[in-house]
Amino acid sequence: MANQSLWSNGLSFSSIYENPVYLPDGSVRLTFPACGAEKVQIKGMSGYTGLEDRVYDFEKQEDGSFVLILTGIRPGTHYVVFLADGIETVNPTMPLYWVLNKAVNSLDVPDPGYDFYDIRDVPHGQVRKVYYKSGFTGKFRCLTVYTPPSYETDFAKRYPVLYLQHGSSENQTGWVEQGKINFIADNLLAGGEAEEMIIVNDYGYAFPAGEEADPDMMKLHFQNKFPDLLVNETVPFVEKTFRVIADPDHRALTGLSMGGMQTCQTVLKYPGVFAYVGIMSAGVRNRRFVQEEPKAADEALFRKTVKEVLISGGELELAPKGFVDIPDSVEFFSSRGIPTFVVKSEGAHEWQAWRVAARKWLPRLFRK
Repeated sequence: MANQSLWSNGLSFSSIYENPVYLPDGSVRLTFPACGAEKVQIKGMSGYTGLEDRVYDFEKQEDGSFVLILTGIRPGTHYVVFLADGIETVNPTMPLYWVLNKAVNSLDVPDPGYDFYDIRDVPHGQVRKVYYKSGFTGKFRCLTVYTPPSYETDFAKRYPVLYLQHGSSENQTGWVEQGKINFIADNLLAGGEAEEMIIVNDYGYAFPAGEEADPDMMKLHFQNKFPDLLVNETVPFVEKTFRVIADPDHRALTGLSMGGMQTCQTVLKYPGVFAYVGIMSAGVRNRRFVQEEPKAADEALFRKTVKEVLISGGELELAPKGFVDIPDSVEFFSSRGIPTFVVKSEGAHEWQAWRVAARKWLPRLFRK
């Protein structure tokens, strides 16, 4: 049996029903429940999963359910599509996550070399949903917030905060459900490898009240005002609601993909707010987001405030084949005298790479 973190999720944290089942020889058994279909198949959703070369057929069982044993799939997270008699659907008994603005199944193949995001028998922090009314959007916002184990017992202690952002078409649940950031933090804390911190995941889209979001994804990125909302509403709300240390040295901002680009946009537009900056799988100078070479609103304050910047990417998404140019991003910050920390992960534009980057980044935050 694989670690429970891989087959339990926000919809079903079950200790009984395991699907997929991870077999001792490294293969994976998938079950699709009886649905009246004659044929069930599976295919991957990206060019990196190892599933796209073919569509895999399930074998129908006597009870009407379907079973498939997959072999040779590389470790990591793989979003998948199920086909029931040729119609795209989801498997309701497997982990479901929010991707591409819809519910999508994920197949998470364990890596024998990694156990840092497993659920271990250590003290665990809490994960909670927190709501507040935004004056900017006119709507309620939902934050996913991790508090470390001592938060519920040491009421005199105040904590630094990591604001940790998801990618395009995802939401504030991603870093806990797909990324396992709460288990990563629990395990690091239990090993004495990181400082205790609160981790806040916000929904990375914000539009002025009364303004409709453009359905064109490219236009949507320019329309999105998330950096403004984060600094002017979310950060003040968190600092009013939780026991935090409210100064730049105890604030970090990190994001993956779209969230990585928003991180860069935010610290340039609002220098002096965050001391630690993490950019995962995003190009600092990506022309989809900026029209010209970006500069900080106050270069002197920017250079003075930022202590270190994480630059990371998966090996399969790095330039020249991919869009992540680590040397270019490093130069952007190092030319300003800001130290950088580079992480090159296995895999591609996917959660396994971001988990690895997070595991290496958290121990560097808020060091005393």
